[in-house]
Amino acid sequence: MAEKTEITLDYLNECRTDKILPMLEDLREHKRVLDDYVGGGHDAPRVYELRVGNHKLLPNAALLDAHLTSSVEKIRDELKALITELEGMDSRLQQADIYFRDVEEDAALTASQLAYIIDPANASALGGRSGNPPGDSSEA
Repeated sequence: MAEKTEITLDYLNECRTDKILPMLEDLREHKRVLDDYVGGGHDAPRVYELRVGNHKLLPNAALLDAHLTSSVEKIRDELKALITELEGMDSRLQQADIYFRDVEEDAALTASQLAYIIDPANASALGGRSGNPPGDSSEA
């Protein structure tokens, strides 16, 4: 018989406040810094230039400049994706908190319910049933 892993409300709250939220704020700050170099969007101005030389005197400087700008944009886009993922996780942790408060005081989540909170789309690969919210034991 398989062992059941239980996650308590205190653990989820601690994870959210001590890990998820600080990481989310750090990632947002890093993205804000990169936005200053490549612009926060189509209409957002650049605060700093990634100039590596006079493009008229050194044509390769323009190529390097374009490459650096492209690389910074890719890093910024990855940060944006991480921020979106962590915001979703934060939202699901808040929902789990509501779920916990609706059940008895000593309730705990199973590993499959935790997998759903972390990544609902891939919960089945983590041992849960994809698409089933915490507490829903119906077959998908």
